[in-house]
Amino acid sequence: MHTIYTFGCNDEGALGRDTSAEGSETSPGPVELQEKVVQVSAGDSHTAALTEDGRVFVWGSFRDNNGVIGLLEPMKTSSVPLLLQLDTPVVKIVSGNDHLVMLTVDGDLFTCGCGEQGQLGRVPALFANRGGRKGLQRLLVPQLVPVRGKGRRGKMRFQDAFCGAYFTFAVTQEGHIYGFGLSNYHQLGELHLYPSSSPASPLLPWPAGCPKI
Repeated sequence: MHTIYTFGCNDEGALGRDTSAEGSETSPGPVELQEKVVQVSAGDSHTAALTEDGRVFVWGSFRDNNGVIGLLEPMKTSSVPLLLQLDTPVVKIVSGNDHLVMLTVDGDLFTCGCGEQGQLGRVPALFANRGGRKGLQRLLVPQLVPVRGKGRRGKMRFQDAFCGAYFTFAVTQEGHIYGFGLSNYHQLGELHLYPSSSPASPLLPWPAGCPKI
C-alpha cells in the first residue's frame, strides 16, 4: 500500500489530515487513505490522488480571484479525501493552481475547479465568473472537455495532459497538442494575448519519440 505524506499550509484542508496539534503542519504526516495510490497532484489549496484502479480522491478547496469556491460542493472545503464520481477509470491526473485535469482510459479529458482564465476548456468566458447563472456546480463537478475529431464517434481522444498555473495542454492520440487557459505571456504558443476558454486549433504536433510529460 502506498501512503501519502503531506506537510505545509492547511488553511483549506489541502493536507488531508488533522493538523490541530502545534507544529503538525510543518512535519510530514500520513493521509488516511487506504487505497493504493499511484499518482498525486497538488495545487494552491487542493490535492488529488489517483488510485491503482483508476479512482480519484480529492481534498482541500479550489479558489478564484475572490477566494474559496469549494471542492465538490459550492463553498464547502474538505480536510479528508473525497471520492470524485466518474464513470470511467482515470489513468492520469494533473493540477494547476486551482484546477484539476483527469485523463481517462478511453482518452477523454475531464476538468473541474476554477475556470476564470479558461483553464477548464469547457466553460465559455461569459460563465467563467463562478459559473454564471448555473452557479459553482458548473465548475466543481467534473465534466468532459468537448473536442470534435474525425472518425465514427467524431470525438478527439487524448493520450496525455499537463498543466501550468492557469492553463492546460492536452496531447491527442495523433500527437497534436491543444492548449486552453491564460495566454497573457503567450503561454499557449499563440500570437494573441487573450485567454482561450476552449481547446484552440492544434499547436505543433508532438515530436516523434519524445517522452510523455
